[in-house]
Amino acid sequence: MKYCSMRTIASVACFLIWVCAPAGRSEEVNTVGTVILFEGKADLSSFVSGERFSIDESTGIRIGHKIRTDKKTLLDIALNDGSKISLKESTAVYFYYLKTGRNDPPSKIKMDFGKIRMNQDKTFPEKNLEIITPAAVVSVVMADFSLVAADYATLVLVHRGRVGLASSSPRVREAYVGTEGEEVLVPRDGPPILLGKVRKKFREKWISDHLVVDKFRRIVRKDDRGDVINRIGKKKELW
Repeated sequence: MKYCSMRTIASVACFLIWVCAPAGRSEEVNTVGTVILFEGKADLSSFVSGERFSIDESTGIRIGHKIRTDKKTLLDIALNDGSKISLKESTAVYFYYLKTGRNDPPSKIKMDFGKIRMNQDKTFPEKNLEIITPAAVVSVVMADFSLVAADYATLVLVHRGRVGLASSSPRVREAYVGTEGEEVLVPRDGPPILLGKVRKKFREKWISDHLVVDKFRRIVRKDDRGDVINRIGKKKELW
């Protein structure tokens, strides 16, 4: 319960920063980044008010925004801390906060499902970024990584740096720090599992080799012919 309470407090604090910003600085304080590449279809809305907005290249993304991309969509956002996040295909992402100063709380992003590539360019001694998925809590100081999120599991490949991984369930105490080349699975209600090390020549296409299926509940992997060769994160059956 302590874990859940801290997450709630952090979320409330972020919204207080958002709501209480002086009018003259409101846009500057609330903007977390700008869309720099947009191919396909996507919905942009406020997860606070429900208001919907148009989205295209140069659109500003703000605290409280939710992006839901469609199939065959690629959307890149340049964040104001110098990092870049790429949303691949069907993905739902919520922006809670962006860390820009050493004493700020970590940037916070929530994912319901989908695939992202995150390349961080801002480093502080403490944790810079926290991503919450249905199955996992991902904590990062400085890294480049790909992430696939579904209801039953989260799968991560570390391209550079170190990525901390833990279950979203407070009952699971085990955690793992993934390093360069490592592929790590976090099943819902279970500890992280190191699946192995991905060879360099396969890392760039790794994220396109995975799909989130079954109403965003499961992750499947494809072979070179596009055939599904195993199932990842299915309840009570990791493979």
